[in-house]
Amino acid sequence: MWSAFVLVHVVIVVLALYGPGNPLGDVAVVYRGWADGLRNGTIAGVTTPFVYPVLAMLPISAAFVLGDALYVYAWFLLVTVFDAAAFFVLVRGLRPHRVRAAWWWLAFQLLLGPIALSRIDSVTVSVAIIGLLWLGSRPFWGTALLVLATWVKIWPAAAIAALFVVWPKRWRMLLLAAAISLGIVVVALALGSGMNVFSFVTAQTSRGIQIESPVGGIWMWLTALQVPGSSLYYGHPHVSGGRARRGHRECAHDPADGRYGRCRGVVRGTGDAGRRGVRHRVPVARSRAHGDTHCVQ
Repeated sequence: MWSAFVLVHVVIVVLALYGPGNPLGDVAVVYRGWADGLRNGTIAGVTTPFVYPVLAMLPISAAFVLGDALYVYAWFLLVTVFDAAAFFVLVRGLRPHRVRAAWWWLAFQLLLGPIALSRIDSVTVSVAIIGLLWLGSRPFWGTALLVLATWVKIWPAAAIAALFVVWPKRWRMLLLAAAISLGIVVVALALGSGMNVFSFVTAQTSRGIQIESPVGGIWMWLTALQVPGSSLYYGHPHVSGGRARRGHRECAHDPADGRYGRCRGVVRGTGDAGRRGVRHRVPVARSRAHGDTHCVQ
């Protein structure tokens, strides 16, 4: 099974680096921009508002340990280590139902392709799997991992909510979740976050449906079938933190590096006009933390 694990992850990494499109946009551009901001004392979720819960900065900044140039490769290594830990816990003892679950997970990752390793969710999935598996034998640590995963990306809260309905130890779980969450908030406030620690609650309320979401598949097919009123567009303001700017340039892009070159044209526009413009092409935006030009591919 471990051979299959390695093969699946190698295939996904190769597709992410050399496949079509720009599946590494979040990692090479956005996450690296947030991590690079730490050198200037900018901590997303503390000194500035953040679209994710504040603990998301832990894996995002950890991948910066090898430097800016190797950020993408460090991210893949980090996520693979998390996956390997979860896979180890899942297949240990080779219980038939767990082995089946492990095969299903590998197949699902392969079907997802690059997105399986190139989102912050890649970290929370592994942590949530271990947390759920430990609930029976290590309820304290299982609950703690689910809560910590929620403070990286909010979706594991759904698992906590489901457990609250069916688990006999629901009140212990709720008390522990509240205590851990309070501790995280207190530390963030002590660092001077103010209300930024809660900014993830409202930071994305105005964005559209992401194409990788399950419900987004409906509009993906409607767009593919050219049904009037359905279209894909790049949520540019949520990457740049504001409006489209003048002087956007079309550039060739090295996905592993995240830098741009061979620019060959200009698309102008600000505010709503600029946002309307990007509906007709797929842009690749460089994080504002780098101060670079936003580009469309």
